[in-house]
Amino acid sequence: MSELEEKVLLVSNKCPFCEFLKEKIEKNQLKISIVNIETDQGKGIVEKYGIEAVPECMMISKKNGVEEGRPCSEEELEDLLKEA
Repeated sequence: MSELEEKVLLVSNKCPFCEFLKEKIEKNQLKISIVNIETDQGKGIVEKYGIEAVPECMMISKKNGVEEGRPCSEEELEDLLKEA
């Protein structure tokens, strides 16, 4: 991930794996924005990027808001979190 990208983790209050990831991010002070899909901001991201399930981690361009990538599996998500 470059400095021009922001990592965003979309979560829900009803998702046990989301809670695990949130705790891991907070404990390790990783540079990943956590956005709950039940908030107005989260609903906007879900609609804009077509999110269908959580947890979902995305890399979004800070310059123009374009999606730069999205891990597809639990393993890829965990690898991405290691890079943060």
